[in-house]
This record gives sequence, structure tokens and C-alpha cells, in this order.
Amino acid sequence: MKTQIAKDSHQAAKRYSSVYQQQGRAVLDSDVNELSDIVKTRLNDALDDAIKSGAPASGGLAINNDFTIEPGQLYVDGIPAEVISDAAVAFTAQTDLINPQALPANDFLLYADVWERSVTSLEDAALLDPALHGADTCTRTQTMCQVKWGANTLGVMDEAQNPSIGDA
Repeated sequence: MKTQIAKDSHQAAKRYSSVYQQQGRAVLDSDVNELSDIVKTRLNDALDDAIKSGAPASGGLAINNDFTIEPGQLYVDGIPAEVISDAAVAFTAQTDLINPQALPANDFLLYADVWERSVTSLEDAALLDPALHGADTCTRTQTMCQVKWGANTLGVMDEAQNPSIGDA
């Protein structure tokens, strides 16, 4: 499910640093969304400059020798992501990982796949506004983090082999 927006007006090359609403003017979703994108980009860039990619000093995501995943945080290109659980999670039992492939016997690498997905009121009824008789007003994004495996020959950082943005 995709978010229904009028237009994506954020253009990083223009280096806008804020969006201000003017008195008496219409409020457009593109203006509010652009402000959100500016703030999110600035925060992610600042975190990336300060932390780079990897686990924080304490509470970082870890993979045990039996390939269970310890809950914790990880930063990928400045994006904070986390695996949440009360205890170590089996590789094939990760939250939101649909039809996980079993780990191969040997010659593989593990990597964190981190992205944001849209969440609408069709998935979370709490997003409907009761004061507006259940109107659908805004969507949210959710940062996903899944540990996946690939062949040793896969260049997970190679854009041609593992695109950072899908084309669906």
C-alpha cells in the first residue's frame, strides 16, 4: 500500500532548510510532507556524520554463533533501525520477515536490510480520526530492519546488484 499524496515536492538539490506556513494561505500536504522530509534528511545526515554505519556502543544488534539475532539498534546511512524482542530471535522468526529462506550450509554473508514503509489506516485503525467520524487523515512510515543472507559473491553495497531503492 502506498501513501496517497498530491506531489513529492522535496528537492534535496535546492538545499531548503525549512517550510513556513503563511497566514491565510492553503495548507497543502506537499508542504507539510516536504518539511518532514527536510527534517528527516537533516537528522539522518547528522547521525551519519556522527555515527556512520554500525551498531552503537551499547545495546547494538548482534548475531550469535547459532545465527539467532539479539535485539538492539543499528545505524545504516544515519537511519536508526532496531530489532525489538524480549530475547534472541531465530533468523527465520524475525518480525515482519515473510517466507524467510533457511540459511545455506556455507559460503554466505549476513546483512541488515533497512527501509521505510508506508502504514495506512487499512493496517492500523488507530490512524482514523474519531473527531472526524473516522476520516483517514495521515499515513505514517515505519522503519523496518531485517537481517538477510546473500551469497558471498553478492556485493550488498553494489547498487547494480542490490539497489537501495526498489522499482516496484
